[in-house]
Amino acid sequence: MQNKYQEYLPKVDADVINDLLTRQRENPVIRPIYMLEVFTKEGIDSQKAKDFIFQKTGMIPAIYDNGTHYVTTQKLTLEMLKEISDAEDVLEVTGEYTGSIGGYGPSHEHLNHKHTHDYHLSEEQQQLEEQRRSVEENKIYKGLNNHKLLIYTVVGVIGARIIWVHHKWRTITKCE
Repeated sequence: MQNKYQEYLPKVDADVINDLLTRQRENPVIRPIYMLEVFTKEGIDSQKAKDFIFQKTGMIPAIYDNGTHYVTTQKLTLEMLKEISDAEDVLEVTGEYTGSIGGYGPSHEHLNHKHTHDYHLSEEQQQLEEQRRSVEENKIYKGLNNHKLLIYTVVGVIGARIIWVHHKWRTITKCE
């Protein structure tokens, strides 16, 4: 069976095919809904790809990894998988059954894709990245604290001025 999958749908993850076939066999009337992730070659026009996906599925894809990773939640058939797998710019198709239309982000990485997520970094690289983030967060936090101090000072001065003016006004109105 795996050989047939590779022969007919070479770019599609076998787990997606197995799951889809099982669900279609259990209930052939209902098209199951999947979060489908399609990895493409670099350099394709993301807007055209987005428009094409919308035209085919009625869903707007989320686009990641500089326009090489398209994620959409859609009703799926074997014919759709075949069409996607046959597309020249497609490198890999994966995904998972969701059962409903929902807001899901990407959960897969293309096997030959240059990974940008922390869990694909070495332990040393992860530690360096964590230190870099910590330094950046501290800069932001200190900047916010400086801004807060300035805002509190300005509000305090304005508040004191309002109290002083109110006090003077009451003093003047008592004299009349």
